[in-house]
Amino acid sequence: MSGVREKVTMVKAKLFAWAALCSAFLIPHAWADEGMTLLPTQKGWVARIAETVQSIQSSRSHFEQLAPDGTVSQGTVWLDRPGKMRFAFERPETLLIVANHGKLVYQDKELEQVTSLPLESTPLNLLLQSKVAFSGSVSVTGFQEDGRNIHLTIVQKGKAAEGSLTLDVQKSPLILRGWRVVDAQGQTTQVTLSDTQFNVLMPAKLFNLPQSSD
Repeated sequence: MSGVREKVTMVKAKLFAWAALCSAFLIPHAWADEGMTLLPTQKGWVARIAETVQSIQSSRSHFEQLAPDGTVSQGTVWLDRPGKMRFAFERPETLLIVANHGKLVYQDKELEQVTSLPLESTPLNLLLQSKVAFSGSVSVTGFQEDGRNIHLTIVQKGKAAEGSLTLDVQKSPLILRGWRVVDAQGQTTQVTLSDTQFNVLMPAKLFNLPQSSD
């Protein structure tokens, strides 16, 4: 009986996490999308970072994710710009996240649950757009340097309630090392990249959106 109770508790916890995840993108939160005033040197870095992200056509990386509840998970992330991304989590996680066709789809194989959101309603859209420019429809709301790294926070103008994206960039050589997403409830999910390979050929089926079994 204790094993059954543990299973039920785990399923309830995962269902709660799913509800929090989905509501995080949909519940309005007070955000400011006014851009900060950048110094000339900061403007130069912002332009270079945009060019660096723009230059990434495809990549494959190992990732480590730190969730808002402190849970650490790992896996492989594939990026095929514009518009495509796949997060495959290692066991014991049963989660798969795929972005394609303007959607961001979450699949939990254990719960047999699939949730779909418009990609443009998530901060990751800022990373997957065909044209990367941190101006115009995008506001820079934070710029921090800590030695060898720059942390650049951006939001979509008029959509700041949907959250922010902070790019973690190594300065020399200039490489994207990860990002932090702050959702509509103010919760932070951090992704750290390692062992990145660029210009990787990947089959189109890699980005097939998970389908519900219903």
